[in-house]
Amino acid sequence: MIPGPVAAAILVGGRSRRMGWDKAGLAEGGSPMLRRLVSTLRPLFEEIWLVGAAESPFSGIRSAPDRHAGVGPLAGLQVALLAPAAPAVVCLACDMPFASPAVMQRLCELQAGVQAVVPRTALGYEPLQALYHRSCLPAVETRLEAGDRSLQGLLASLSIRTIEVAELEQLDPGLRSFLNVNTRAELETAFRLAGEVVPPDAGMPRG
Repeated sequence: MIPGPVAAAILVGGRSRRMGWDKAGLAEGGSPMLRRLVSTLRPLFEEIWLVGAAESPFSGIRSAPDRHAGVGPLAGLQVALLAPAAPAVVCLACDMPFASPAVMQRLCELQAGVQAVVPRTALGYEPLQALYHRSCLPAVETRLEAGDRSLQGLLASLSIRTIEVAELEQLDPGLRSFLNVNTRAELETAFRLAGEVVPPDAGMPRG
């Protein structure tokens, strides 16, 4: 268990246009990606939230709907900062199923004295696998009111600490925790990398 008052929030409010269905799959009790992510988080955090969900299909996992539907992950971050009792939260996108406990531990270790701790890979900042303090909330709400949904812009307005790629590779060899799944082919590749088999109808729309 990660020590200290830190919650985890999985952002599940978005729908994948490239996949063509709800990646979180809440209506079917959670997609393979979401179930895997929840299983990873349970031993680490006492307080876990599904943000953007009207209800949770998982015992002991709470839910909180977005306040601004259709606005994107910045609106999810707003709820993730408001809902938990803990003053800091590790936010994770539901389409990154291989979150690394070592990376999350490091995010929490580095939180003192800054508003956010954010990994940075060769592709840039990873704001949807990062730690945020509740002190970020005014900046988030100001951007929402202004219609500016950019998470990168938000980070530029905060005091942050960065975990650079060299350290990330030590914590998570291969950086699998930052693998983003947006298509059926990527879903199958992701689970093959984990030595798991995706059920034939996993995540596919039911009709």
